[in-house]
Amino acid sequence: MDGPVTVASFMGGLTASRDKATSFSKAPADLQKKGLDPKLLQQIAEAISRAVGCRRRVRY
Repeated sequence: MDGPVTVASFMGGLTASRDKATSFSKAPADLQKKGLDPKLLQQIAEAISRAVGCRRRVRY
């Protein structure tokens, strides 16, 4: 990031992060609709949660 941090740039960054998280959170449901095996989807979700240090069990 170049230049000074302003309220607008900070809020823009937060909004972009929220949008990415929202998009990512919809991906498992989309994959399930396309026929991905639920057990494989669960394994993927668990691997991601371990990779990011999530302490709650993730279920899809």
